[in-house]
Amino acid sequence: MIERQTSTKTLSENIIFLFNRSVDNLLKRQLAQFSRRVLEESELQDFFYANDLVVLCDVILREIQRMDSDNDMLLHEMIYLLPSLTKKLEVQARSPMGHKRNEVQNVLKSIISNDCCLTLKRIITKTLENENLKD
Repeated sequence: MIERQTSTKTLSENIIFLFNRSVDNLLKRQLAQFSRRVLEESELQDFFYANDLVVLCDVILREIQRMDSDNDMLLHEMIYLLPSLTKKLEVQARSPMGHKRNEVQNVLKSIISNDCCLTLKRIITKTLENENLKD
């Protein structure tokens, strides 16, 4: 990150970089919590550029699919982030982002179909019931 100081223009770029490259699960969990709070705060509506949100969504979905069962807390945080992320994607794109919503739904449904724990099933079911993820 220190080497990137002069090449990145925004904090949001660095957040996405860390999500994408970090192997530290605690850091990723904290970034997911921070990102969710930023996305839910109306005063910070322009924190992420629209393209950054698409990249962040792609990175989160990829990480969720790669994650193994011993990272439950990180997986939970990333799943909690998805409704706020998809809502912000639609607002900033000023058009329906059905393709991203469908991709999020498919990833979450595939986790449920792979014999996940009851807690995770409840979190995913609640997430899928969120108005930002409904068809």
